[in-house]
Amino acid sequence: MQKKITKSTFNIDFSKTSEEILNLIRGLDPYYGARAKYKDEIIKIFKAYNYDYIGIEEPGTILDNNKKLIIKTGDGAISVEELQIPGKKRMDIKSFLLGHNFDKNERLG
Repeated sequence: MQKKITKSTFNIDFSKTSEEILNLIRGLDPYYGARAKYKDEIIKIFKAYNYDYIGIEEPGTILDNNKKLIIKTGDGAISVEELQIPGKKRMDIKSFLLGHNFDKNERLG
């Protein structure tokens, strides 16, 4: 029996493995988007890929914000390729970072 989709289903738990997070993102694309909280705003992530990384940072930490957005997960990292912030349309990460900024070493909730 499958679980019902609820609002809490959309939230990304970055302490999970990269594979689990990527499966959630793929499963909620194109209609809902997996969600993460950043500075009191909810961002929706629609596309991401596995990124090989081994480090000691806490899950959810932004590792790179220069031309790509790399976020630490429970067992590695993901590279966000497409996202949306409130009031804006969905866009690829390169276009997004031209006009917006994520603080490096900040954590997503």
